[in-house]
Amino acid sequence: MPTRSERDTITAWHLPELVLELHKSASGRPKRSPPHVHDEYQFILGHRGPGQYDYRGARHVTPPGSLVVIHPGETHSACGLTERTCPSTYQSMYVRPEYLQALASEAGGKSGMPFFGEPIILDDRLILSFADLCGTLSQPVPCLEKTSLMRETFLRLISRRAERRPPEQKAYRARASVERVREYLTENFVEAVTLAELAKIADLTPNHLCSAFRKEIGVPPHAYQTQMRLTKAKSLLAAGMSIGEAAAETGFVDQSHLTHQFQRFFGVTPGSYFPHDARTKS
Repeated sequence: MPTRSERDTITAWHLPELVLELHKSASGRPKRSPPHVHDEYQFILGHRGPGQYDYRGARHVTPPGSLVVIHPGETHSACGLTERTCPSTYQSMYVRPEYLQALASEAGGKSGMPFFGEPIILDDRLILSFADLCGTLSQPVPCLEKTSLMRETFLRLISRRAERRPPEQKAYRARASVERVREYLTENFVEAVTLAELAKIADLTPNHLCSAFRKEIGVPPHAYQTQMRLTKAKSLLAAGMSIGEAAAETGFVDQSHLTHQFQRFFGVTPGSYFPHDARTKS
């Protein structure tokens, strides 16, 4: 069995405002993640090799060392472009949208979540700021130092890169129905709901619901439910729950089912997800 240093792993630091993950990838062929969505902003930093993201209907090539920004609710997938000849690492940060919204409101006096039109950032000062933040969050330093640097870093990002959000496209007529189903799945992800039940909530036929949901969200209802379950499973694992217990708590059939889906979406097994206690006593 490969040692921890010889396999892909994720080490995570959980804070109230965000989760920082350090991804360690063994050498080998690049992997592609399936299309998925997050409820948080995601920032990816530190890729040593070129990669690509399918995001907002376009394919974006990520140069080594760039900073990638993914908005909440935006479907995306990622893949490396070259085979890794040696182990590599990168950092992924998931930030609560309410946190950035509050900072944007304070900085510019405007409501609403900040919008970043360019998903690939090559600004050296911002990249260095995020690298410093990731290093600080993963160290046993006082909480005040962490929260102060977080605030400074994200205010700098907002001031330098936030844009006016483009006008909304004409509303798709099934959008309200899809939003009801999305909210139901988010709040009741553990339930063994049927497609017929979701169609009743949407007041659409099952076929129309599946088509409309994929059009609006980017993935079908069952995939969205799985992603909500996986997100909750990560938080339970971070709290010290066993894999089997986390599987039962999040609606998976058994531990094997959770392990299969966890590895498919995150590239590692639940046993290779190592949470750290990010709370530091000052």
